[in-house]
Amino acid sequence: MRIHIYSTNKIYEELKEIIKEEIGDVEILFDKIQLDLKSAFNKERNQYNALKLFDLFGESENEYYLLIIDEDIFVPAFNYCFGVAYTNKGIVSTARLKQSFYGLEEDPFLFQERLKKEVMHELGHMLGLSHCRNKSCVMYFSNSIEDTDRKSYRYCNSCKRLLSKYRSKS
Repeated sequence: MRIHIYSTNKIYEELKEIIKEEIGDVEILFDKIQLDLKSAFNKERNQYNALKLFDLFGESENEYYLLIIDEDIFVPAFNYCFGVAYTNKGIVSTARLKQSFYGLEEDPFLFQERLKKEVMHELGHMLGLSHCRNKSCVMYFSNSIEDTDRKSYRYCNSCKRLLSKYRSKS
């Protein structure tokens, strides 16, 4: 299995070991990418429609693509989202993972922890997992940044079993 992780700003190589640790044998490719996001921008909301961003990256249906962007994103029916996934594509926005978004001083360690959690969450969806009821599982739905801070970046045993089952079918 191959996962492409695209970023419009910084390459997050530190994610590689965590992904391999949690998901297993996987090839991970990091690339910076230049995207014209204008078509996804919603002026009224001052945010980017994540669903429109899916058309801008990832061509092969046999591989997985995760886009990490700095812009604030939303999906219709929600005020915002930290990330979203659909089939073999996912998007993580770093905007609301940064302390500065909430008027606080930046905390690089906290940012990295939040990013790990959101990346693992969206990868879980891309690989077939749904939201989990276990509040410490990375697949628990984050309704707020506090929910993200409370949970782990790891899959619970139940989600690990499902992930293993899904991977063995592919």
